Amino acid sequence: METATNIRKMLTHQIEVPNYQRAYSWDVEAQVKTFLKDLEEHINSQSKEKYYFGHFLFENSKNNGEIYSVIDGQQRVTTIVICLSALFSKLKSMRELNNDEEVILEDTIKRKDNIKFSTVDYDNQNLIDYIINCATEGNYKTANENTKFDTNSSNRLVKGFNYFKYQFYKKDEAYIKKILDCIINSTCTTHQVENSVRAVQMFIFQNDRGKKPTNLEILKSKFMYHIHLKSENNPDEKIKEISNKFGSIYKNISKISVKLKEDDILQYAYRYHKNALYEYFSMEEVDKILEKNDCLNFINKFTFVLEETFEKIKDFCEDGEKMLEAHSLITLGGIGIAYPFIVKAYKYNCSDKDKALLFRALEHIILRKKLIGDRAVLESRFNGVYKNFVDSTSVAKIINHINWLKTTKDGWWNYWNNGKLEESIQYGINHNVAKFVLWKYENYLLAQLNTKSGYNNLKRYDEIEKTELEHIYPQTEPQNGYENSGYCAYDDDFKSEGYLDCFGNYLLISKSHNCSIGNKPFADKAETYIVLEQQKEVKAVYDKQKVWNKKSIDERDKKIINFILENI
Repeated sequence: METATNIRKMLTHQIEVPNYQRAYSWDVEAQVKTFLKDLEEHINSQSKEKYYFGHFLFENSKNNGEIYSVIDGQQRVTTIVICLSALFSKLKSMRELNNDEEVILEDTIKRKDNIKFSTVDYDNQNLIDYIINCATEGNYKTANENTKFDTNSSNRLVKGFNYFKYQFYKKDEAYIKKILDCIINSTCTTHQVENSVRAVQMFIFQNDRGKKPTNLEILKSKFMYHIHLKSENNPDEKIKEISNKFGSIYKNISKISVKLKEDDILQYAYRYHKNALYEYFSMEEVDKILEKNDCLNFINKFTFVLEETFEKIKDFCEDGEKMLEAHSLITLGGIGIAYPFIVKAYKYNCSDKDKALLFRALEHIILRKKLIGDRAVLESRFNGVYKNFVDSTSVAKIINHINWLKTTKDGWWNYWNNGKLEESIQYGINHNVAKFVLWKYENYLLAQLNTKSGYNNLKRYDEIEKTELEHIYPQTEPQNGYENSGYCAYDDDFKSEGYLDCFGNYLLISKSHNCSIGNKPFADKAETYIVLEQQKEVKAVYDKQKVWNKKSIDERDKKIINFILENI
């Protein structure tokens, strides 16, 4: 491959994305749109200079030097291939390709059965089925916005392709040919290394110089590097094994519905591996381990732990769709300390009943910490019971520990006991936490009804459309007088005693409902409080006394606080 070349000449070579590389990570909004915009701006500028696509770094050591593995520039070359595929697809929909265009297609995309570019193994079939075949055969699979793939990188590949297809849909032939000519004639520079170990080394170096990939991606490349470096026998089989495990990891990432970063899960995996909640993943610490002669044993063990951790968290998220306790814990959010416990619960095949009890107990202690807002560290108070979580029988001990924390007065442990909790929930509660508590209160009210009626109709949080927190007594003072509005006076006592911002004056409500009632008089608002059981409670106050005042707020506040102390 020439050092100074153009995109067409570069793509005539067989190019692959090696499995130590990160998968496709460009987002339509952040990068793909800019890619096309830059091309259009260059064309419109009528510059005589060729567009420059930058520098590409390759390894050239496979199949007698016939295959080039891209080390640096993978995102760019992948996007170029996606865009070219969309351009050829558009041209073919307008007319037959001429001889020159057929040759360009064969040079850059596919010649007979030889596909010129391939991505990481776990995404490559989707690249072929949904993108390459669209350009070359017109016989391809289609994907819409709701199509979900095994990995997030496959989703990004197809979304990028669909974006280009949409942009080219209404364009004329002249525009398509200009973009095509601009890309294939764009200049670039290349450099090659001849050794696999050196290639992985360069990949790590290149990514340290620019925007870093995730720690998980760096870890994968370092594992591949040390397998190449220290395997006494042919490392290819071990590379394939580790690559398959990371393929499984990336597939599970796309199935994890919770908004978790992959590096967060890496952290939980490291704590699971070390069996300690206070451990923090450190690339420097891993580097020290990898420098040892027996590092291959660590790579095997930790890759297995990573795969297992991602799989168990995926299973937990799937249970969140059918198990209310899992859904509730996920909805609470900020549950990092819970995930190592969750992984063990699934590893030890705890029963659904035990998992539900564990999830509920973990939710209680995390929610108490959110409500109390202290700086005490949960990890240090739970490390002992976590280390001793060795089988399914351990769940009862964890629950007993949490129940003890709710009542103990020991100075090292008493940060989340009932006394501290009661002090913290008088007023000024974080609104997101308050919404969560009121959702729990709603299900408590429903359970009371269900006990009497024999039905079970507990609500999921997402059943309430765009949940908001309504201030029954409005935050803005009534303009037409307090008595006419059905509220008490907004006096100094009302302000200083926190009547406005307390559970007694909070109500769970949908966004559309909240917008429709605004700051209307209490009588008008109360007439709409008919959807949730807690809304009906407030309407009952109006039906009885026609006013919402300090007494109303106090009575409701005590009721909700009692619920919290007895049920959280």
